[in-house]
Amino acid sequence: TRALVGYLGQSPQPGRSRLQTPSISCLCWSKDGRALCIGTRRGEVQLWDVERKQNMRYLPSHLSVVRALSWKQQLLSSGSVLGRIHHLDPRDPAPLVGAAVQKDGICSLQWSPGDDWLASGSTEGLLCIWDSDVAGVTRSRQPITTMKQPSAVKAMAWCPWQRKMIATGGGWKDGELRIWDTESKTCVTSANTNSQICSLRWAEEKRYLVTGHGLPQHQVTCWTWELPSLSPIYQLTG
Repeated sequence: TRALVGYLGQSPQPGRSRLQTPSISCLCWSKDGRALCIGTRRGEVQLWDVERKQNMRYLPSHLSVVRALSWKQQLLSSGSVLGRIHHLDPRDPAPLVGAAVQKDGICSLQWSPGDDWLASGSTEGLLCIWDSDVAGVTRSRQPITTMKQPSAVKAMAWCPWQRKMIATGGGWKDGELRIWDTESKTCVTSANTNSQICSLRWAEEKRYLVTGHGLPQHQVTCWTWELPSLSPIYQLTG
């Protein structure tokens, strides 16, 4: 079935017309599902109360497009196309509590299920793993692990039942689905999809991996993962 259950109309800030309201570049739900976080092309982060359809807070976070968002308990991490990672506490009047810099632009960002590590994916194919210490605004902080794939890391997802494993998806020039062991820094298995991978989700109950694709077929594929193989079990197109 297809049904629109609601929408959020962006209300401009005081002094800003609707024509100047920035476009959305990324979305992320809070872990309790009560708030929707929106990143914009003007570098803003917005927090929305979905039930009341109200914008709770604007967080001026970046000087460039916000490409990715991820929650760590009450903290929100955001990544920009300039490679900046900001850690924000929306409860604080001065919300920026920590920062880090990645070499290339960020196109994906996700905290691990236990909030032990933060993974960031770059436009140049770098997968960086950062520790959970977010305090302090510094350029000297370095990732604890880096891995490399041939194309931008547009999609990523930590495995819920293998805490040090993470899946990544390659862009149109690559199309490879990979699962990495972040401890050994190795790709433990991969499968070519012949398609751009735009999104990844693990289905924990069934222990499936679901991939969403762009060109050429715009399909959704469900995979089983039993080391060392990744196998597609069904596909939805259209």
